[in-house]
Amino acid sequence: MHFATIRDRRRRFVLAALLIPALPAAATAQLAAGDSSLIAYVSRMARQRAAQLSTGAPPTNAASLAQYREALADMERGNLTIAAAELTAALQRAPQNALFRGDRAYVYALMGHLDEAATEYTGAYQVQQQNAWYLAGVAVTRGAQHQWAQAAGTIQLAVQTDSTVADSVIAGAAAAWFEQAVDRTAALTWARMAVEKNPLDAPNWLRISMVLRARQDSTPEGEQAVRRYLSLSGEHADTVAYALLADHLYNRGQIDSALALVAVAAQDSAYREFASQLYLQAGRDAFQHRDIDRTMALLARGRTWSTPAQQPAFSNITGRAQLLKLSSMLAGLEQSHSCEAAHAADSLATRTEQSLQEGVPFDSARTVMMLTSVMPGIRQGVQSAIANCRPAGQAAPPPPRRRPAAAPAPRRP
Repeated sequence: MHFATIRDRRRRFVLAALLIPALPAAATAQLAAGDSSLIAYVSRMARQRAAQLSTGAPPTNAASLAQYREALADMERGNLTIAAAELTAALQRAPQNALFRGDRAYVYALMGHLDEAATEYTGAYQVQQQNAWYLAGVAVTRGAQHQWAQAAGTIQLAVQTDSTVADSVIAGAAAAWFEQAVDRTAALTWARMAVEKNPLDAPNWLRISMVLRARQDSTPEGEQAVRRYLSLSGEHADTVAYALLADHLYNRGQIDSALALVAVAAQDSAYREFASQLYLQAGRDAFQHRDIDRTMALLARGRTWSTPAQQPAFSNITGRAQLLKLSSMLAGLEQSHSCEAAHAADSLATRTEQSLQEGVPFDSARTVMMLTSVMPGIRQGVQSAIANCRPAGQAAPPPPRRRPAAAPAPRRP
């Protein structure tokens, strides 16, 4: 495997495969799982729309209306079982009342009876088909059951029925459902809609960046989205954002800034493989520029986060860097003859050989050649340097005295 292959791999590196979870747990619970606040919001909007559509309709049976009001009071007090019974009684007197049925769906949802809630929301929509918020209620209950494809498909139908359903709250929830259903195109569309309607929607700024990165989209939108997320989230930002921004910066050549950010991400073990990969690539780039000290420092840092599969690459590039440093040391020894430097070169030769041996799986052909053809000559040079070295403080021997040249013979007349 050659260095160009590392570079190509880095360009194709898909963060979505490594950086999991894609969103903070709290955001996922709120937007994807259909928590009580989302269910309450949909119920409130459905009730408002039902009231609008009921204007001018025949008056509701007085007895059923009284039972409905009692049910609302018990809902406020948290007496859900009693409220459900009262709503059932009201519906017996007014079975075609969508408002009663929709509120019974809401009570069932709060009680955790999600299948019953979905059935009631569906029944309410069948009675009042202009009220797309009842379809939104079905979507929320399916989302709460992690039935992502059904939730996504139902909310799409709701918006086709009434586009006003796609407000900032529903758009954010729909983006999560489509993402969980592995429909990235729709997830991106809904996430963009969510932040357009609510620019303070931090989770969907992050979702935009994640989806674009998973699609290997290199346009500025992904970086701008993750920066927006970080500015909104502050100290509560999810670690994935630091890794995302590091990736963008690295690909734009801002290496030091990228490495600083990915080091922050590596505090979470889920992102250490990616951090190690970025440091490996940075070390390889420094090696190509013959900056050996920087190469060694970067590889040493990145290796602390590496997986067993990455370690041969670290060893291989480390061995090559050590080999260059060793050659430079031997050249210097031809002038200094320092015993201290000669023994340091001997230790480095041992480490170099070990690094190259560990790095054979990464690039076997070249590495075996270095071990069998280059290292023996290096070893011989090190031993010669040790044999000819001088302890520190010992003066160099004087140069050999040259004999005076013989006088030329007299010329014959």
